[in-house]
Amino acid sequence: MPENGKFSSTMRIDLLSEAGGRDEDTAEEQPPAHRRGMSAQAQTAAAESGRIGGDDFRALFHGIYEAALLTSPDGDILDLNIRAGQYLLYDDEDLLGRPIVDLFSGAGPAVIADIRQSLENDRFVLLQAYCVLKGGKLMPVEVSVSRVVLGRETMLCFLLRDITPRRRAEARLRRTLAELRRSNTDLVQFAYVVSHDLQEPLRKILTFGDMLHTRHAAELSEKAADLVQRMQSAATRMRSLIESLLRLSRVNTRAKPFLPVDLDRILKDVIGDLEVRLQDTGGRVEAGALPAIEAEETQMRQLFQNLIGNALKYHRPGIAPVVRISAETVPAAGENGDPDSEPVSMCRITVRDNGIGFKEEDADRIFGIFQRLHHRHEYEGTGIGLSICRRIVEHHGGVMEAAGTPGQGARFVVSLPVTQPTEPGQEMDDD
Repeated sequence: MPENGKFSSTMRIDLLSEAGGRDEDTAEEQPPAHRRGMSAQAQTAAAESGRIGGDDFRALFHGIYEAALLTSPDGDILDLNIRAGQYLLYDDEDLLGRPIVDLFSGAGPAVIADIRQSLENDRFVLLQAYCVLKGGKLMPVEVSVSRVVLGRETMLCFLLRDITPRRRAEARLRRTLAELRRSNTDLVQFAYVVSHDLQEPLRKILTFGDMLHTRHAAELSEKAADLVQRMQSAATRMRSLIESLLRLSRVNTRAKPFLPVDLDRILKDVIGDLEVRLQDTGGRVEAGALPAIEAEETQMRQLFQNLIGNALKYHRPGIAPVVRISAETVPAAGENGDPDSEPVSMCRITVRDNGIGFKEEDADRIFGIFQRLHHRHEYEGTGIGLSICRRIVEHHGGVMEAAGTPGQGARFVVSLPVTQPTEPGQEMDDD
C-alpha cells in the first residue's frame, strides 16, 4: 500500500478474477463504446494483428469498464479510453506521448523496467499507487499491467481502478481495531482492579465476620448472630460473582495460541474431576469418540466442565442425570457460513441431558451474563457459566446453540473449527 502519496514499489501477481468490477458506491453508468480514432501506432498494430481486428480491438479497448491506457514498452502513453479521461480529468492531448510514470506519485522510469521484468514470467502485474489527477489531486488506484501483442507491436496495457472507497473502509477498520485494542486494555486493567483491589476488602469482611462468629459468638444476641451470618453469605456470593467475571474477561484477554488438542483426553480428565459430583447425583456420562482440533486446551477443559456440570446441577429430582456427548466433522465451508471466508472443516459437538430442560424462548437468554431461569436458592451458581462457554466458543471462531424441552432435558450444540485459519492476537501469561 503506498504511503504518504508515494508509489508502492511492491508488486504482486494476480490473475484478476474480478477484472472489470468496481466498488458499488462509486460505480457509474457504463458509457457506450467510444469510437474516436486511436493513435497511429496503436491503430496500425491493431489492424495488422492476425488475432483481433482494428474495429474489434477499438470496441474492446473503449468499452472496458476500467480506465485503460496503452503504452509503448518504454511506458510512453499511446492511447487511452474514455474512462481514463473521466478518471484522470485530462484531455487526450495532455496525455498522449507522456511517460505513464508521470501519472503516479513518486514513480520513476525504473518502475517500467521492473514491470517488464515481472511480465517475463507472469501474465499480470498488480500494484497500488497514488494517481496524480489534473490539478494535482491524488487518487489511490489499483493498477493491473499486462503485455499486449498487436501484429508485430508489443505494448503495455494499464487498467486503473479507483480504490478510494476501499482505502476509506480500511481507515475505518484501523480506527475500529485501535478502539478495540484500547477497550481490551481497559478490560485487562479492570480485571486487575477486580482481582486485587476489590477482593481485598471482601477478604477482610469475610475474615472479620468469621472472627465475630467463632470468637465472639457467646457475646452476640440471636439477632446479631443472624445478621453476621447474612453478611458472610452476601460477601461470599459477591466474591463468587467477581471470580466469575474474572473468568469471563480472561477468555480473550489471557488467551494462548491455538495448538492441537485431543478432545477425547480433555473429556476424560473432566469426567475424572467431576467424579464426586457424579457419585453424589448417581449420574453418568456417555461419550462417543471426539476428534483432535486446534484450540486452547485450558478453555476446552472449562467448556466441557461447565456443560457437564450444568447437566448434573439441573437434573430432575429422583432421576439420575445422564449426559450424552457425541461429535461429527462437518465438511469444509466458509467460516460460520460466510462464503467469502477461508473454508474450514467444523467439529460439531452435541451435549444432551435428561434434566429439567427449559422453554424454547429462553434459548438465547440462558447465555446472558448473570441470567438465571431459577432462583439462586433452588440451584447454586452465579448464572455466568454458559456465558463463559459461548465466549470460549466464539473466541475459537465457532458457534454455540441451545435447545430444550421443559421436563425432558436440554441440548447444546457447539461447532468449532478443526483447524484455525489464524492465531489469537497475542499470547498471554497464565494466572
